[in-house]
Amino acid sequence: YWWRIFGHEGVDNRQAIVESKPRYKGIGGAIYLNGKLFTGNSFSAGEFGHIVTHAGGKSCTCGGCGCYETYASASALVNSVKEELGQEMNGREIFANFDNPEIRRIIDSWIDEIIIGLKGLTYIFNPALIVAGGGIMSQSYITDEINDRLQNELMASFRKVKVVKALMGNDANKLGAAYLASKI
Repeated sequence: YWWRIFGHEGVDNRQAIVESKPRYKGIGGAIYLNGKLFTGNSFSAGEFGHIVTHAGGKSCTCGGCGCYETYASASALVNSVKEELGQEMNGREIFANFDNPEIRRIIDSWIDEIIIGLKGLTYIFNPALIVAGGGIMSQSYITDEINDRLQNELMASFRKVKVVKALMGNDANKLGAAYLASKI
């Protein structure tokens, strides 16, 4: 079951979206409906990072423009710090400098970008749970802010969604792949 992999049990309708930001590359995802992984027609459902959130926006590695991951991935945060402050930092270094008002402003703008995509996903799927994975999501500030801001921006009937960090952290993706491989 999916909750064994991501460490969250007790979701009444067993519907969840898993959003992952692995190794600064982008945003991947998975959709669990009624306790089962939804794969889509060509077994590639959950490419949340390539939902267009900014028409005509920044170029993406997929060849498109304005994709969610070009604004809301961990690499987007790293790139924003580099573009705005002229400093190369990884996610750990960025959060080690969290008290710097400029860093904090960039992080808060980045969280706004995350919210844009999560609102759309919430309105489409109306999930009980969104599990946010990847190393940078281990920062409590991020998930706390996402929950607060998301609740304030959603229509009332969608406010039951909860965003939590994957308890397995960066290992959740690998554990999920291993679990699925064991079922073959």
